[in-house]
Amino acid sequence: MKHLILTILFISFGFSSQNPIWFYNLPTLENQIIGYGEATKLSDAKAEAKNEIASVISTKVESYLKIDKVTTKDGIDKRVEKSIKVSTNIKLEELHIEESAFINDKWYIAISYDYSPFAVKFKKLLGGYNLENQQQNNYLAKTNLFKNLNTIVSKRLDYKIHNKNNMWYLSYKNSSLKLGTKDFENLFTFKNSSIIELELNQDTFVTNNDLSFNISSKKEGYVSIFYMGSNGQIGLIKDNLSITKNIMYPTSDKIIVKSDPNKDKKFMIVVIYSTNKIDLNDFEKITKQKIRNTNFIDMLNYFNKYEYLTYVSKVVKSQR
Repeated sequence: MKHLILTILFISFGFSSQNPIWFYNLPTLENQIIGYGEATKLSDAKAEAKNEIASVISTKVESYLKIDKVTTKDGIDKRVEKSIKVSTNIKLEELHIEESAFINDKWYIAISYDYSPFAVKFKKLLGGYNLENQQQNNYLAKTNLFKNLNTIVSKRLDYKIHNKNNMWYLSYKNSSLKLGTKDFENLFTFKNSSIIELELNQDTFVTNNDLSFNISSKKEGYVSIFYMGSNGQIGLIKDNLSITKNIMYPTSDKIIVKSDPNKDKKFMIVVIYSTNKIDLNDFEKITKQKIRNTNFIDMLNYFNKYEYLTYVSKVVKSQR
């Protein structure tokens, strides 16, 4: 019996001195990269794993990995996450801890990154549902985001788009996935109107350019101009401009475009036509909640009460 106990203790001691059996041995799924890290500090191990992921995507990591002790609830250090920039411009937003272990005063960790397109990622969340074609919002069905989803999923589903804690999500029933900036911009599309037309003074803009509108209408009435940025925030530029055939706005004051000079950003203009002046109360109820709880569908429903058009433009990087 003593010999048996000693043998067990020896085996246990010998195993504890080794790396975890999963370390550099996890199976890799399609469109997945797994990075491994080991260090005496958990934050250092995470940073090493993320750096390994970045090096797989691109051999050039342009920014230094800033290690910070504060981590989010899911264990991902946001300051480190934001500091990872690779020459391919792929952001490591979807990081998942696959395994972690603390052995002999050292942390071992495996972090995965799914670089699948958004529609493919979302399809993976739908495996447990019995899917049937559903009615989609007419505007959303014409956007690139929904066209891609409909193609990949092979069903037209009644997706919801909502904002939580300053981040936009697309959801279906109990499944949701964060929309990156480019994904959200894929919700911008051109929608024509049978009554009004819009021209901007430029096709594209750089920060500090002037922005002006040339609106024509087949009917007398009123037009109101709204904008939406790539962060999803929406605002009123001007309401209830009287129009007969054509109107330029602004005529005196300037509208100055402001954006990050180092990034390309899309924005969308919405012009509403109405025979009478519109009531902004419903719109104000939506925009007061735009930072936290706005339902994108609620906003579209507001526009759908009127004849409206949408126009997509871009603020491009400043030429240096």
